[in-house]
Amino acid sequence: MKIFSPALIRQVCQRALAAALLISVMPTSGQSPAVIARIDTLIKTDLGRPFNGVILIARNGRILYSRCYGFSDAAHKVPLQSDEQFVIGSVSKQVTGVLVLQEAAQKHLDLQAPIGRYLHNIPQRWKDTVTVQHLLNHVSGIIWPDRPLAFKPGSQFAYSNIGYSLLGEILEKVTGKPYNTLVADLFSKAGMKNSYAPGNKPIVLKSFLEDSTRQLIPTGADVTFMKMLAPAGGIISNARDLLLWNEALHNGRILPDSLYKIFTTPFSHRDHPTWGPVDYGDGIQIAHPETLTELGHSGAANMPAAATTCINFYYPTTQTSVIVLENVSWDTRDMVRAFVFEKKIRNMIVEDMK
Repeated sequence: MKIFSPALIRQVCQRALAAALLISVMPTSGQSPAVIARIDTLIKTDLGRPFNGVILIARNGRILYSRCYGFSDAAHKVPLQSDEQFVIGSVSKQVTGVLVLQEAAQKHLDLQAPIGRYLHNIPQRWKDTVTVQHLLNHVSGIIWPDRPLAFKPGSQFAYSNIGYSLLGEILEKVTGKPYNTLVADLFSKAGMKNSYAPGNKPIVLKSFLEDSTRQLIPTGADVTFMKMLAPAGGIISNARDLLLWNEALHNGRILPDSLYKIFTTPFSHRDHPTWGPVDYGDGIQIAHPETLTELGHSGAANMPAAATTCINFYYPTTQTSVIVLENVSWDTRDMVRAFVFEKKIRNMIVEDMK
């Protein structure tokens, strides 16, 4: 297995920067040419690591900026493509949240019911006190299915991937369908043809994990994806499909207004290590940078089959989507560095919308 340094990735990226894959750059009213130029300049800047991914900015469904920088395979200098697929990490939680609300609306499950009603194989007695709603809002206190709770359900926030994996199991139980089938049906309604939730079949994605010495280790070997991770952070998508998702989700095409209001209602609060004080709905993060409402999620996946650092944010007042996908899981022990490009791009767009 070859190991690459971020410096090597940066050097190769810079050589190709002049020929960066320009898909579209169309400044329109409300999106100044200056901010687009600033993003181009930012990507060339040494911020302690290179940028290796795709950026897409859109308003009212129209793409204003879409570019690819870097490589899907640095060893063979294979450039990233505009339709490159990425694991989207915790952005996947939006999808799981939508599926849960849809089943609740059909009376197939009760958000206030204890999860033991649906999951009988959990040995701990807390299955009779933790509710589906607790899982959605990261307030369950669950550490692992065979361990005691960390706190009384509903009393505090503690981000929980296992909670969303359990939601995936609940969905399978009440529908009688595999999670990946439910996702496929949902994505079909949104017109997303390049997105899916892995099942038991092998997948191949070119990506890198940054180790403790800041060396990039290639991943994406032909391995079987652990399907239990999909509801929490293992869905596969690309930038344009995520734009389709935003347009469908936030414009009433997959959730009626009544459910969308529940989906985006703050139920819990956290101090995010990257985004600061944020509220949390049913699988979606709600923030207010510079008084704007921001809906979405960030993701950092560090898995044997695929890795990512990404954001998918939507601003309803201007119907703007900001999507950034990298196929590298940067060392999350330094969250500032790990999300440095994502945060700066987001801040530039927010400032431009003020």
